[in-house]
Amino acid sequence: MPDPISDRFPAARLAIAMAIIGTVGAFATETRLDPVTIVFWRCVFGMVFLAAWCFLRGYLPDRTLSWPRLGRAALGGICMVLSWVSFFAGFRMTSIATTTIVYHIQPCFVLRIG
Repeated sequence: MPDPISDRFPAARLAIAMAIIGTVGAFATETRLDPVTIVFWRCVFGMVFLAAWCFLRGYLPDRTLSWPRLGRAALGGICMVLSWVSFFAGFRMTSIATTTIVYHIQPCFVLRIG
């Protein structure tokens, strides 16, 4: 059954999401922490909130995960963490805007090269 709030207010939800993600660069720059520490805490908070969300919405799987699935999930997680560390390290090398643009356009470069 669809969530009635998301059906009625998609623009508001998008605006809230963009406001949250738009502050990541400012917070990362102002904390003056190294990129690995920022990514660590991002993963901790993300895990807690995502687990709570999945638990409350009933999205957790009923069956156990197999080793191949866990391996693929771990490989994907490692790649994502390395990507985030590179993203936050970019803030020290250039502006937040340039880093964000390059970060979001980079998959297009990878596809074009491939």
